[in-house]
Amino acid sequence: MTLNPPFKSWILSLIIVPFLQLGSFSVIQTYALNDYTLTFETNGGNSIEPITAKYGTPLEIPNPTKEGYSFEQWYDNEILSSPVGSTITMPAENLTLYAKWNVNQYTITF
Repeated sequence: MTLNPPFKSWILSLIIVPFLQLGSFSVIQTYALNDYTLTFETNGGNSIEPITAKYGTPLEIPNPTKEGYSFEQWYDNEILSSPVGSTITMPAENLTLYAKWNVNQYTITF
């Protein structure tokens, strides 16, 4: 993926040494990193607020809760086929993560 961050500014640096009649200058182009939003589809779990961060920021992903279920993992697609770890680096786009749950099973003894 090619990242083309938005242009921010030009910086001109000029150094002149008058006695030696020497001089140099440099031009530096700077960029600002974009903010992107990570949203959470908890699929029936508790609500988790979206996280907005700059591209490339490492993020810890919070785990949701849901009564009667154990949280398995986050996925980056609705069909739950592409798992995401417990941390993520903010991509250069908005992203929604989807929770997968396992039904809790209990043993009742009489």
